[in-house]
Amino acid sequence: MAHDASPDPATAVRAVAYIRVSKAHDDTISPDLQLRSIKDHCERHGYVLTEKLQDLDLSGRIWKHRQMERAIRMIEDDQADVIVVWRWSRVSRNRLDWAVAVDRVEAIGGQLESATEAFDVSTSTGRLARGILAELAAFESDRQGDLWREVAARRVAQGLPSQGQNIFGYRKRPDGHYVPDRRTAPILAELYNRYICGATFTELARWLNSHHVATIQQSGASEPWTKRLSALMDRGFAAGCIRSHGELLPGAHEPVISAAVWEAYQAQRERTRNGPRRPPAEFLAVGLLACYCGQLMYATRNTTKAADRYQCLKHPPGQRGKSILRARLDGMLYTWLTALAYGHHVGRQADLQAWDRAQAQARRASAVREEVTRTTDVEQRASLLQDLDQLRAPDTTPFPSVTAAALLEDWDVLENVARRARLRALIRRVTARSLRATPVLTICTTWDTELPWTGVQTRTAPSRPPARAFCADVNPAGESEVDPLQLLTPAEAARITGVKVHTLRSWDVAGHLPNTHTAPDGSDRRYAIRDLRRMKHRYKSKGVWVPVR
Repeated sequence: MAHDASPDPATAVRAVAYIRVSKAHDDTISPDLQLRSIKDHCERHGYVLTEKLQDLDLSGRIWKHRQMERAIRMIEDDQADVIVVWRWSRVSRNRLDWAVAVDRVEAIGGQLESATEAFDVSTSTGRLARGILAELAAFESDRQGDLWREVAARRVAQGLPSQGQNIFGYRKRPDGHYVPDRRTAPILAELYNRYICGATFTELARWLNSHHVATIQQSGASEPWTKRLSALMDRGFAAGCIRSHGELLPGAHEPVISAAVWEAYQAQRERTRNGPRRPPAEFLAVGLLACYCGQLMYATRNTTKAADRYQCLKHPPGQRGKSILRARLDGMLYTWLTALAYGHHVGRQADLQAWDRAQAQARRASAVREEVTRTTDVEQRASLLQDLDQLRAPDTTPFPSVTAAALLEDWDVLENVARRARLRALIRRVTARSLRATPVLTICTTWDTELPWTGVQTRTAPSRPPARAFCADVNPAGESEVDPLQLLTPAEAARITGVKVHTLRSWDVAGHLPNTHTAPDGSDRRYAIRDLRRMKHRYKSKGVWVPVR
């Protein structure tokens, strides 16, 4: 009858096997070989192996997120009595981490043993031998680190990345140099262009995944671009640079993007790195709208699009008016634009104010020029020239009514992102106060005026818009004659507007086409293109589409 020599689990010493496989290729020991040696050690000493913990592909100099920490906690929680490793170097190659680990285990009565380097650590000689082996492990790690730093410095001096890994968008030649890959280099360049145009890294990753573009490391993976895309683009390799110790250096490889694209990417990255989340595209006034308490108002979504709101997140508690419906505020901005473009009083007044502002800037520029000619101080002269550049900067809104009319003409073909960008040529800030059923807006314009606005939120143009000049060189104090080239025969007007000739005549009789001219021979009438454009906006809100070209 065979004798069962297995230890009694109730009284046997509980052991935890710890296995670590280093990143260094010459120090890679099979996990199976380590586990077999540890099991043999436990059988010889009568230990019960209760847990197996392992760290694969992890350097001995790194302690963070190590399973060794879990093994020590098991001894502290009285779930194990001894930790067994293959060699002492498996514990750590860092002197401080090694000393702390041994002290923690022995301070609570536990043991740390090696399956292949057995010493009686209860004696001074055994502890000396163990310390010598631990110091040799740290020395070997330091020596390999010195060799690696020399190799990395030599590669950087040659214009190569410090690590010889494969890089997306490039193909690595046998001599270690990189050349643009014919298939993936255009994709890498397109990523930069899309990011500069406003795409996020998440959107870029989805675009890559939708086209089944895999990374170098995970060829064929379904979602390979979730985390590593920003690191790929930030390193600047596509711009012909290599990164060493956080510094960009010129590389020996050919760039796939220009220096201007790289600078634009860095500027966009800096704006979005710590900035607020990009507003939803369908919210028109995000970034322009502020609450009367002085804080910006942000977009908040709802389950129904009609209930979307602009909301002040830092509104004083107990006070009303912290939010406003998106549809209501967007409609009020549209009616303000309509009044500015086609309203006789509002548009004329805005044009005159902009004209006065331009004249004041011209007078100020003349005074600055005179001061520049008289001054001899270098710093003062530079400051005056800077002021002159600001005064002479191109004015995007010489006449606000012209800009507003052009925006309304293109309104239906623009996304809200483009509409918001063009609104900034007219509006610096909109302050909303919604204490009653009808909100009150204070519109701070680019021509330095604050206009209160309580217009209704319907997109309807004035019933009879006055004749206005649609050219930037017209004095706003007076009206210009209609250019004969801007007059159309009834047949031409009906063809480009998509309505019948008798509809045009009914509009003329109703007074909606004030700039109608009689032909020189008296045989027919001529309709002005600008009148037809106004009718497009007038009838659009009633469900009639007039495709004026």
